[in-house]
Amino acid sequence: MKAMVVQLGRIGDLILLTPMLEELKNKYSAHVTLLVGPSNYSIIKGHPAIDRIIVLNKAPHKLLFTLIKLLIKRFDVWIDPRDHHSTEGRLLARIGRAKMKIGFNSEAKKAVFTHGISNVNHNLHQVQIGLNALRPLGYELGNEIPRPTLPLNPNSEKNIDEFLGTQANHFTLLNISASKDDKMWHEDLWVRFIKAQSNLLGEFVLCHAPNHKGIANSIISKLGREIKVFSSPEISDIVSLISRARLLIGPDTSLVHIAAAFNIPVLALYSGLDDFYVKFRPLSEIEVSVRADKGDTGLKSITLDNLTEDYNYILKQLS
Repeated sequence: MKAMVVQLGRIGDLILLTPMLEELKNKYSAHVTLLVGPSNYSIIKGHPAIDRIIVLNKAPHKLLFTLIKLLIKRFDVWIDPRDHHSTEGRLLARIGRAKMKIGFNSEAKKAVFTHGISNVNHNLHQVQIGLNALRPLGYELGNEIPRPTLPLNPNSEKNIDEFLGTQANHFTLLNISASKDDKMWHEDLWVRFIKAQSNLLGEFVLCHAPNHKGIANSIISKLGREIKVFSSPEISDIVSLISRARLLIGPDTSLVHIAAAFNIPVLALYSGLDDFYVKFRPLSEIEVSVRADKGDTGLKSITLDNLTEDYNYILKQLS
């Protein structure tokens, strides 16, 4: 079976789709082509469940070339696992050539998918939503939510070997970055947490996105001591670093889902939005979520005491 899977979302969405891709490969012996955006695909390169990656670059001269590829190529099944309306997804499905097309058909629009996806997924994790797209093929959800899987990049493995040196995998990774400002905890609270827990933290690495270098430097200056800091534009470097950690601490980001791929314990800071939490909660076996007050769309209501209490709790689980 030749299968096309469309995932143009964020890095986290792509990570959480890997259990579905593995089911396609292992249960249905599919040759899997993945259609992705230019900003998310590098994390999935080399994954054994994917046979081919097509990058949808929207630059005019590149977009036309990609659309011609889709017009020429024939598939047995076209899968867009989104459980909501997407104009982009509908247009791509119209262009794609497949006997079976699985995706969300809006009631207000003419159906473009031969097999519709339900949007009644309020109690399902994003992994399960992806797997549910296989129901027209006869798939049924199990009771357990499978964790995502990710490949390790050999070059990144060497980079992290050099960075860690003798630190090996006995360190705590503390990530301060998030995609939006309201999903980031205040830097002064990070400083107070690190100072108060310095003995328990032991060896730790402060991780940040390249665009948050100023915040990281501010935290370091307020700590008044040297600490190990890591930042890289290559997501594969981050994957290798997380795979070595004893514990990941940080806000709800794709890093939480990367940790799940290697079953790394997680202490994650989440907003007070319940529906969002159900869909994107951590999947590591050992995990503790520090939740903001109900309705808080960010992390503003999470106090130092909240994080400290849950940090002490997860340390007991790790001991």
